[in-house]
Amino acid sequence: MAQRYRARYERLRRAARALVLETGALCDEVARLEAKVLRARGERRLLLGRLLRLRAGPRPAPAPRRRRRHRRGDGAAGGDREGEGAMGARDGSMVMGPRDGAMGARDGSMVMGSRDGPTGSE
Repeated sequence: MAQRYRARYERLRRAARALVLETGALCDEVARLEAKVLRARGERRLLLGRLLRLRAGPRPAPAPRRRRRHRRGDGAAGGDREGEGAMGARDGSMVMGPRDGAMGARDGSMVMGSRDGPTGSE
């Protein structure tokens, strides 16, 4: 009786091992096929984009962008004087305004202190 159960156990164990190996092989195959599908999708999108651009014909050159001038005191341009962009004056130097805080003073020297006020012993 014990030999019969032992043989059955061995047969089931071999079957389980075979199923585990087969499952692993199938998982590997699925991963490989998913990668192929993703690659094919990407190539399809690329080719569709090329086809649509070719069908649309040559595109006219884009119109040159006009510079926007902001009103004085608007604060949108980042500077205080006319012609200054967010980076500073026309000559490339930085111009600091009163809202720049700890970033620097108008003369270019650094303002030391924390957000709460000047540092020092009280």
